[in-house]
Amino acid sequence: HNGDMDKYHRLGTAAGIKSINAMGALPTRNFSSGKFEHIDEISGEYFADNLLLRKIACSQCPIGCIHVAYLRVPYKKEEYDVETTFVPYDYELIYALGSNLGIETGSDVLRLIEIADRNGFDIISLGGILAWATDAYQEGLISVTDTMGVNYEFGDTVNYLTAINLIIRRANDFYHTLGEGIDACVEKYGGQQYAVRIGGQTPAGYMT
Repeated sequence: HNGDMDKYHRLGTAAGIKSINAMGALPTRNFSSGKFEHIDEISGEYFADNLLLRKIACSQCPIGCIHVAYLRVPYKKEEYDVETTFVPYDYELIYALGSNLGIETGSDVLRLIEIADRNGFDIISLGGILAWATDAYQEGLISVTDTMGVNYEFGDTVNYLTAINLIIRRANDFYHTLGEGIDACVEKYGGQQYAVRIGGQTPAGYMT
C-alpha cells in the first residue's frame, strides 16, 4: 500500500485533474488551452465531495479506482420529482466531455457522460468530434442549417445534449458524418486545424 494507491482509491483517476491543470496540461476548449478556469467544479475532489455514490474495483484489484456518481435529473414539473441515474466517471471522461468542451459543472459533465455511455459512444472520440464541430461552427465552416439549429458554443450543455441525440439518430448528412468520426468530418467539411487527432483518433487528455 502506498500513497498512489490511496489517492486512486479515494478519488479515482480523477485525482489528477487539479495537478494536471496546474501544470497547464489539461486540454481545454478543443486543446486551445491547458488550463480550465472552472477546475474546482469538475475536479476529482468536487466529484467525491458532492456526487460520489460508491467505489468499485475490477476483479482481484486492491485499489478500487472505479468511481460511480449519482445524477439527479428532474423529469416532471412538480417539485422534487427526479430521476436518479448512476454514472461511472474517470479522468479521461471528465476531460473529454468536461474541460475540452468548456463544461463548467460536475453535474453537467455527468449528463453528457450518461447519454454517451448509454448509447455506446467512445467518449473520448465523441468529445473530440464535438470540440471540432464547435470550432468549425464558430469559424463558419458549418452552418446552422447543417446543425439543424444547434448553436455550438463551448460550455453549452443543452446544445451538446441535443447534438448527441442528433448523432444517435443520424438526423441529417452532417450528423451522419459526425457519427463516422473525426477523419470523415475533416474530409467533408474541412477544418483540419481544429481536428486534434493521432491516426484518426482523439488523443488522451494530456497536453504535452
